Amino acid sequence: MGMYVWADFDHESKLALYRIVQQFEIPNAVRPDKLHITILCSTVDLQTYRPTDKYATTVSLTPVRFEIWETATTPCLVLVLDSDI
Repeated sequence: MGMYVWADFDHESKLALYRIVQQFEIPNAVRPDKLHITILCSTVDLQTYRPTDKYATTVSLTPVRFEIWETATTPCLVLVLDSDI
């Protein structure tokens, strides 16, 4: 089965990221309202993992690098982020 855990950006951050996407003419970009942070993506069922809302607060993130992830349909540009939590 697998597991997928994500978090949302605030509205202002989504718009700022989308402006960068437009500036660099990144093709096939998702709409700003679909931008999100992937925290965990696993094809293996993680029986012992129990997500919590411990970090249900604003967190500052720092851009680290871009990566290209292969997906089932098309490559995906990913911005890797770091945080202090």
